[in-house]
Amino acid sequence: MKMLVCGLAVFLLAIGAPAVLLSEDTNEIGLSGVIDFDTVNDTLIEMSFLYGYFFLDYVEVGGTFELRNDDSQTFWQIGPMAEYNFDVGTEVVPFLGISAGYAQLNSDLPDGDVDAFVMGCRGGMKYFFAEYACASLAAVYELASADIYADTADLERRNLKIEWGLRFFF
Repeated sequence: MKMLVCGLAVFLLAIGAPAVLLSEDTNEIGLSGVIDFDTVNDTLIEMSFLYGYFFLDYVEVGGTFELRNDDSQTFWQIGPMAEYNFDVGTEVVPFLGISAGYAQLNSDLPDGDVDAFVMGCRGGMKYFFAEYACASLAAVYELASADIYADTADLERRNLKIEWGLRFFF
């Protein structure tokens, strides 16, 4: 696994795109997800979608949708987001973002059918391997108004995760 990650990193560094497309009137679509066939609750499917519009250079607003499902719970979240991308003159672009939204959890746990308001923040970087496409990595922290995030046998109000994804610009 280490060799695969190292090889991918070397490959991405070798093909980096010097010009990035984060100017005004640009659209962005982001995709990330996980399919894990061997969890405590059988198969886990998690998908995140992002749409953004740059109304100023490096400043983006948009919306997100997330869906997570396994044999014991179904979770979805939808809401607006905003990001600021820092121009550092390379193919690596750091960013900071905030989000808000509505989330719903339907679970087999007691009191597992819950609605919540969620606030989130994220920080990370985008690596442009082409002018119109990048790989993204972000640390995401979310705080909900109710216990909706699974933590082994319990539910919690806080969630911290590392998110990998691909983003496309047009």
